[in-house]
Amino acid sequence: MNAWNLPNPVAQSIVRLCKVAYLLYICMPVMPETMSLVLKIRELLMSATFNFSNGVLDVGTGPVLAPDCTTVSDLVGAGWKALDAQNGWESFSVDELMIWRHSFAVAARFQEGKFAAIDCIWNDGSIRKEDWSATDDDLICEKKTLVKLIMTEAQTTPVATSQGVDSFVFNWGTISVRADPRSMMVMLTITYSK
Repeated sequence: MNAWNLPNPVAQSIVRLCKVAYLLYICMPVMPETMSLVLKIRELLMSATFNFSNGVLDVGTGPVLAPDCTTVSDLVGAGWKALDAQNGWESFSVDELMIWRHSFAVAARFQEGKFAAIDCIWNDGSIRKEDWSATDDDLICEKKTLVKLIMTEAQTTPVATSQGVDSFVFNWGTISVRADPRSMMVMLTITYSK
């Protein structure tokens, strides 16, 4: 079941319908009202809520990502893609979730079968929209923008700050915002201490 209390196959069918509608929107000229409706439906279906008090990411039409709660079968059943498994780590991803009104590619990571972390690559940042011509300064600026977003949403400040990584500490774990010059990505990692 999911946040709307629909069986996963029903929720998956709704998501598939929305994807078809979105593809039609991309491929065919439509009226602005239709385009707006399709985008709104897509945003609602792909929205997630992160709770800073307990570290839970609730994917409205899908699984709830939480320590001691989320299983590999939850994500497989929700249609998340399996990524390479290495050294006891398994990862499952979805290309887009709206968190804090911004688009992220999200991967849930398991160590030895236990849910351990969430990686979020920021899709909305200007670095992802640019090509490889982005500079290190662009990357750092982007990281600072994402850090400000977390500061605003969490109503807290980072406990550690450096040029490459800023970290926020909570009673359930940490959120690290990282600028990676090798991959030219800005991402945040949510890790659980329990």
